[in-house]
Amino acid sequence: MAPHQRVGLLVAIAVFLLAGCAHPVFKMQPIIPPAEEPLWRGRPSILEGAEYFSDRDLRKRFCFELAATSRDCENESGPPYEIGLALSGGGAKAASYAMGVLSGLHREGILQKKIDVISTVSGGGYAALWYYSRLTDLYLDPLRYTTTRQQAKAQQAAQQASDHLDPTVPFFEDCIPWKYAGLLGLPPGSGTEEGEYQDICPAGDPRAFVPQDEFRHQNHLRQYADVFSNDFGERPERLQGDVGKALGLTLVTLPGHLFANILFDWNLEVSPSQRQYRQGIERTFGLPPVNLSDGCGSDIRADGLASCESVRPVPNHLVGRGLTFSTLQLTRGEGEARRADDGFALPRVPFLVVNTTAGVSATPFDLLEQKLPDFEDSVFEFTPTGYGSRLYGYWPGSHPEVDVVTAVSASAAFFDSQQRSYGGVRRFFIGAGLRFFQLDWGLDIANPWQPDSVRGLHKALPFPFYYLHRQTKNPNAPDIHLSDGGQSDNTGIFSLVRRGVRTILFADAAQDTNGKFKDLCVLQQKLQTKSLYLFMPGLEQDNLSFSEQCEEAKNPRYAAVEGHSPWRMAKGALQKGCITRNASDTTCVLEDTGGYGARLYVLKPSLNLEKLKPALMDCHASALKQLNTDTGTKTVSNDAFYATKGTPECVAAFSSVRKEVEDFPAEIFGFLSTSRNWSPNLRSTSEAQKNPVFPQHPTWLVTLDSSPWTYGAYRELGRWHVSQLLKDLREKGEGGVLE
Repeated sequence: MAPHQRVGLLVAIAVFLLAGCAHPVFKMQPIIPPAEEPLWRGRPSILEGAEYFSDRDLRKRFCFELAATSRDCENESGPPYEIGLALSGGGAKAASYAMGVLSGLHREGILQKKIDVISTVSGGGYAALWYYSRLTDLYLDPLRYTTTRQQAKAQQAAQQASDHLDPTVPFFEDCIPWKYAGLLGLPPGSGTEEGEYQDICPAGDPRAFVPQDEFRHQNHLRQYADVFSNDFGERPERLQGDVGKALGLTLVTLPGHLFANILFDWNLEVSPSQRQYRQGIERTFGLPPVNLSDGCGSDIRADGLASCESVRPVPNHLVGRGLTFSTLQLTRGEGEARRADDGFALPRVPFLVVNTTAGVSATPFDLLEQKLPDFEDSVFEFTPTGYGSRLYGYWPGSHPEVDVVTAVSASAAFFDSQQRSYGGVRRFFIGAGLRFFQLDWGLDIANPWQPDSVRGLHKALPFPFYYLHRQTKNPNAPDIHLSDGGQSDNTGIFSLVRRGVRTILFADAAQDTNGKFKDLCVLQQKLQTKSLYLFMPGLEQDNLSFSEQCEEAKNPRYAAVEGHSPWRMAKGALQKGCITRNASDTTCVLEDTGGYGARLYVLKPSLNLEKLKPALMDCHASALKQLNTDTGTKTVSNDAFYATKGTPECVAAFSSVRKEVEDFPAEIFGFLSTSRNWSPNLRSTSEAQKNPVFPQHPTWLVTLDSSPWTYGAYRELGRWHVSQLLKDLREKGEGGVLE
């Protein structure tokens, strides 16, 4: 190596180390082990005990989680949590669908009044981060600002209370995108009682709707839906530039990364792509949107002032403040106090569980292993009152290094050497490649069992000696590596079962083009090791129970089962099942539960495409005919197609769909009629299953390249599915605890 090259390398390493030492996740700073003992650890499985699911035992075990509420843990009856919501993994697609589920539950009053606990994984955590951030803004904003700001916030809250009985209503308010207004036969900016929302969005102003700026929350989510892009709206060329910039920075910082994280095991977080991913999640789902009712305000970062008049600015990170788990616990307490004192309705603050996957080993040999470990060991939780798993101990309080954004991004770290999507030798080389090129997006936190002296010795050892130092499948490891929660339980249901939840709503938005409910199958197999049984009687097929269908990997006979096509499901897989101790209750009667019985309601991105296909084709044909007449060409651009879908034929086609498919959202029909994933002739159902399109886009595609229109379509699908589920339950008299 030439002298000038050596100097350049040393300078790069120096800059890298200085930047890393200033980073709060750098593990060379002292970490003091917790003074308290863990709340939960050791074997055998606590879930297998005969008394575990008794109401008294559950209340005693989880009383510490209810400390911010007024509930009497010792003397009240019933389980600590009655109704839980599980938001699955699945990247940005899962986030958008989960936002719709939250919106639908909110519209019915269930989210504000009934949900006790929300458990999230990966993309589902994006939506939860957004909702809890808005609840924190609602309850704690006046406590976090100056007197002048506090007065302004108090006035705003008073006005909000007079306008809406529930102050969270503005969080979910939106309008139908003006490009879809033609489906209703109405001009942009007009009002309508026929659509899901009261208004059609004004044309030509996607950034805000001044002077009220009333739709800013959903507008912000739409326009910044792409977490990898710093741009507002849909501009593929800007996304390419942002991704290119991250790749360039990755090459620049690669020498320092190889020194600190490969030659040594310092776990230095300097991956440009990881940082861009985390900041994108925080920008879109964490920070409060700027209120542009009075023009550009002080909440806007300095470099965004110039563009404020043309695009919705990015909120100032310093003003927005990060959401910590300690702050979330304060929000729960403040919420309970305000709910008791105020004369108008206020939402409850459900208990939040963010699920990540904890590594059970850091040796190279573990990369050759694909078998999922016990969920009690690998599902590592972060909550407002504790964190951990059985293997590493469940500790009270908040981890000093992890806020909610960090936990959510770790739960969504689909690029990580700990991945288990592949097995054997392939997994080893893929994992090694991800780690080498700084695509190891997981999070390393200090192991509470180990003092700082152990970590200091570990970080002084070069490769390969650090692999020989305390890298074992027990709490002796100096650090805990956390990654995508989907590498263990991608449903988020396990954490609800562990808490004895009796009614579980599950938003299953993971990629599932063959409709085989793989994540539920994995959960079923893991629960069975705890003497718990998951049954889905509505998913029987070819004389095979759901349990037998889940055996396809072990039995060639089951592998031939076609699956439940997401393009043929009439109501979005509104399946009802159960989890019980009774191994013979395959029809989910739940009369004899054997100690535990939970109702399970599954919502899944799906449509009955056969019902929609004729109307969509009529709309396409009329639009193409008008385009050919106007332009004399068969070339169809998105903008031109948007301008023609308001033809009488399209209006009539959508009207016919709304009559046949109750309350079908205009935004979904509009998206299907214009999406670039559809050809003018419309793919057949069989072709759609071979080439995934809405509502089963590949997870990676939506996460890496989302858009305002994709976000809106999946959100409306989730909202519509909730309304269909509740309607079905009410018609059958099964609303029960949800009413």
